[in-house]
Amino acid sequence: MKNMVNRKSDRKNSEWLASLREKAEALAAKSQTPEADFQTEDLNKLVHELQVYQAELEIQNTELAEAQNRLEESRNKYYELFDLAPVGYFLLDTSGMIQEVNLTGCDLLGMERSALKQKPLVAFVAPRQHGNFFNHLHQVRRTAHRVRCELEMLPKGGKIFHARVESTPADQGRRDQGGILLTLTDITTEKKAKASLDKSEKEKQAILDSMTERVAYIDADFRIIWANRTAAELAGATPEKLVGKYCHEIWQKTAVPCGVCPVQKSWNQAEVHEEEITTPDGRVWRVRGYPVLNQRGEVTGVVETGLEITEQKRIEQERKKLEIQLRQAQKMEAIGTLAGGIAHDFNNILSLILGYAELSLDDLPENSPTRINVQEIYRAGLRAKNLVTQILTFARQGEKVFSAVRIGPIVKEALKLLRASLPSTIDIRTEIQENLGFISADPTQIHQILLNLCTNSKQSLEQVGGGILNIRLEETEPTSEEIEAFPALEPDRYLRLTVADNGKGIPGEILDKIFDPYFTTKEVGKGTGLGLSMVHGIVQDHKAHIAVRSGPETGATFVIHFPLVAAEAENPDPRPPGELRALGYGHILMVDDEAPIIAMQGRILENLGYRVTAVTGSTEALSLFQKNPQNFDLVITDMTMPVMTGDRLAVEIKKIRPDVPVVLCTGFSEKITEERTRELGIDRFLLKPISVGEMSEVIESLLNPVSDKSPSH
Repeated sequence: MKNMVNRKSDRKNSEWLASLREKAEALAAKSQTPEADFQTEDLNKLVHELQVYQAELEIQNTELAEAQNRLEESRNKYYELFDLAPVGYFLLDTSGMIQEVNLTGCDLLGMERSALKQKPLVAFVAPRQHGNFFNHLHQVRRTAHRVRCELEMLPKGGKIFHARVESTPADQGRRDQGGILLTLTDITTEKKAKASLDKSEKEKQAILDSMTERVAYIDADFRIIWANRTAAELAGATPEKLVGKYCHEIWQKTAVPCGVCPVQKSWNQAEVHEEEITTPDGRVWRVRGYPVLNQRGEVTGVVETGLEITEQKRIEQERKKLEIQLRQAQKMEAIGTLAGGIAHDFNNILSLILGYAELSLDDLPENSPTRINVQEIYRAGLRAKNLVTQILTFARQGEKVFSAVRIGPIVKEALKLLRASLPSTIDIRTEIQENLGFISADPTQIHQILLNLCTNSKQSLEQVGGGILNIRLEETEPTSEEIEAFPALEPDRYLRLTVADNGKGIPGEILDKIFDPYFTTKEVGKGTGLGLSMVHGIVQDHKAHIAVRSGPETGATFVIHFPLVAAEAENPDPRPPGELRALGYGHILMVDDEAPIIAMQGRILENLGYRVTAVTGSTEALSLFQKNPQNFDLVITDMTMPVMTGDRLAVEIKKIRPDVPVVLCTGFSEKITEERTRELGIDRFLLKPISVGEMSEVIESLLNPVSDKSPSH
């Protein structure tokens, strides 16, 4: 444009100069003629024209300068747009050499503009795609149309990125020049997003296909847009073949939507709806419709899910029949918890009775008539102690504890509990051999076996107005008939427990069902159906075998064979009350929140020669120990106390002085066990009531006095 303006100006100036020259030559020729008179008027006119010409030249120069400025501004704006474009622009020659490049292109290839010029663009293409690049250039040279492809570019000092390449001839009107205008766009993020989207789609489909529910996307005409594999398999087709089918045609085999269709409700109300629908084959389904909404809150589709609940419905119907029975079982559990609480308090009372009985026996002479009375009190207290132990065993929750035990005493104690609950119309007869062997058993569960079997017999006998209940415990070998009925039985010695009654008996048609959970023939509220099932489970836990013989009007006989185990060394009988015990010495810190108990135990320990500091508060005891920890040789603490329990007190004392022995006593606690006390570093764990002999032996074993040690008091 600038050259065009210059050419027009030069042509105009030449014409003007030529005119002036002619006029000047004419004046000069006239001035050389003698008779010619040089006119001043002509000269002035020529000067005026020269001045006009000068003014015109100045105006033209001004206009030219302004045009040049506008052209420069336009050129600068063009280069700004060119350089700051979001894509890389490249001008290539016929061989693919870079002739011109914008700043974006420089950034993409990681080089300056000056360094890129006359560089082959192929040098920045990943080697494995050189062929694709040259094929692209060839296509551009063959056609005047835009040509596109994708390449992997390798910038200098950078990582490979994916690029979209678009090229056209640089001057389509003059293709003989062979230049190529190429744009380069980084689409790495776009590719990653697409790959992520593809992966997400595959994962979504995998998740849908892994669901056990049938899932389908339904349009407004109840046609299936897509479905998961479960839906397709249930329909006996592939997901692709379900597309376009009516959902009611697939599931209900009908030409119209279901009467309680949740999909239709979701379309109409834009809410999730659920219905239970029974298909023609009798299967029950929980069908839900989930509306899919757009940004305006309009329903664009409904996701339908279907889960078969045929078996669940059957179980729910059975569960309703068992709710009353389960509530009864929960009552039994609550009774067990209550028994534990009662036993805890009763143990404290027994501690006082037995403790003061022993103190009295120590003070009474051998020939005193009162001594006989106190001895009977002591024996009654021991019987009560054993009874409480059985109650605690019955109430105990937690893991089964198996050990080698003689179950004869357990059976006897269980029968004592039973006698109070059985009506006088039932005659209990027992045959328990003496000196029976050991079995590996959990005493609590032996209790459960006997209580459940006897309760079952009681209910049977009540139907006929009473009768005889026989309990027999003996060592024996199984008969050939029993071995034939139970191949697991071996011709060896067993402990056989038999519970028999002459009640109504068990009909033969249900004899093989009596050990099934919740099976019962009793009226609602009169039995849970759990008793015999529990017995069967306990027998299996003990690796024992149970058999039942019965018939209508012949009563029922349950026989259990427990395998005998090697005898364990039994603890020697405790020393009788009132027997002189070896005196000890040492300072004992005794802690118990029951003032009568601590007073009684303090007297016993003082009679044994120990110095005793007794406190009724755990925090007070800790404060005393903190002030002078070396003043005490042993600590005896109760478990259940306000503010700080005995186990926490023991831990704090051990932190101060790890070597001091600590004895923890409790009447009953579900929170502390012998294993737990060992974990806490407590030296001994004793269950109340504790006899003088037991306490004396524990203290002696912990203090372990030597002959040359002097007392600390």
